[in-house]
Amino acid sequence: MRDFIYDLRRTLSGKFTIISIIFIIVVSAGIGYALTAAGSSGTQPTIHTNSSYTYSNGTYNVAIFAFNENGQAASSLEIYAQYNNTYVNLTTDSSGFAHYTIKSDALELIFNYSLNPITSSSVGFVHYIYMVGKYFNGNSVQATLTTITKPGTTNSHELLLYYSPTYLNETSNKIYIYYGIYNLTGRSTLPISMQNSTFYTEVTVSKVGTQLIDINPTNLSATQGVAVTVFSANNSTGYGITSAQYIPQNIISKIGVATLVFNVFAALFGLIIPILASLSAYFYFGKDKASGVLESVITRPVTKGRIILSRYIANVGSMIVAFAIGTAVFNIFLYRATGSTLSLDYAGSLIWSYFVEIAAFTGIIFLVSQYVKSQGGILGIAIALFLIFGVMWSTVITPLLLTYVFHAISGTNTYQQLTIYFDVLNPAGYSSLMAFFISPISLTGASIDAAKFGVTRLSLTVVGLLWFLVPIILAFVIGRRRD
Repeated sequence: MRDFIYDLRRTLSGKFTIISIIFIIVVSAGIGYALTAAGSSGTQPTIHTNSSYTYSNGTYNVAIFAFNENGQAASSLEIYAQYNNTYVNLTTDSSGFAHYTIKSDALELIFNYSLNPITSSSVGFVHYIYMVGKYFNGNSVQATLTTITKPGTTNSHELLLYYSPTYLNETSNKIYIYYGIYNLTGRSTLPISMQNSTFYTEVTVSKVGTQLIDINPTNLSATQGVAVTVFSANNSTGYGITSAQYIPQNIISKIGVATLVFNVFAALFGLIIPILASLSAYFYFGKDKASGVLESVITRPVTKGRIILSRYIANVGSMIVAFAIGTAVFNIFLYRATGSTLSLDYAGSLIWSYFVEIAAFTGIIFLVSQYVKSQGGILGIAIALFLIFGVMWSTVITPLLLTYVFHAISGTNTYQQLTIYFDVLNPAGYSSLMAFFISPISLTGASIDAAKFGVTRLSLTVVGLLWFLVPIILAFVIGRRRD
């Protein structure tokens, strides 16, 4: 066992192993840094505003609330306003509010504001507040629902409720929030009437304020959303003041971030894995096997089988650890760029897909080394495996065979199914199968059911185990019997 551990440590400390680990981590960090830079270069956080007014004894009080895409207050923000040919600049306070008072006996007024400077020629990006005095406005409460993105996610949403009384110094009023489920696809009537909705909560409106509305019904499917309506009364006489729809339960780890990670990583590491795994197997096993150096280190109690296992474990283990670290590093940059990270389930799926590909190519080179006796021959086969499976398989070989041999028409289910079969036959295609399982998008860009094409967790496990076990088991058995 001591000799086994020595050989394992020798392989792990080899120059090519160390270079490979550093390379994988640096590339992962580079991709993550590029993603962060692309997401932040030249852009500013999106700022939204809601506004209202209150009226009391000849005084109009304008309130403007500024917030970002996560519903968080935007403080110290300059707002450009205009009223009656007068231009003023307002600044939001720590709560995100800016206020302006107008003394006027007019029964109706128009107040303009913008996040950009307003001039006499301004025509766009200007918000208008139409204000009327008492007895001319029958609404005692103003309310607005705005869809926002949950902090820490990229595509999971909730609502921001902005409310305000219309007249000050009156008895507080209440508003009533109801919700219902609607289908995202097909024609479905939005459940905005009180009769076919479910009561959520009531809000007392005595002053200008905001509240987050995060309704997450149980058993909500991926094709359903939530419609929310604010009613003026909690009975059949209540009218809808405002309404909005949103999708509260998109699975971020599955639909958003995981797809991004697999798309970014698969494009680059789909090329890196075959060549790194093949070259590592060549340098630490194939080269020594062909030159006869391997035989000189096989002394009792170290057997041929133990040498094969020690170097195989070292090759595969070192690179999968490097990819695990690389994935963690990329995750850090991903959080900085999008506010989301990959869940443990899908991070594990990502690392498992790399493990299968690394193990497969390493095992294949170990197996080839049992038959090919020259270093050049083994190296040539390693490079050929990289070119065939890593470079040409999905871009040249598969399209040509499907079109001219199987006569499959691109965009059809048959073409899609055959593409999956060809990915099964290619160890470098395993990450493509995993990506298809996580985010089943057809070759034409449409969402489809992966299970209908045989891509399930069970089938992926079986294919992965076959590519992981078969090459190394054959290499181990043949290696012990030959020579």
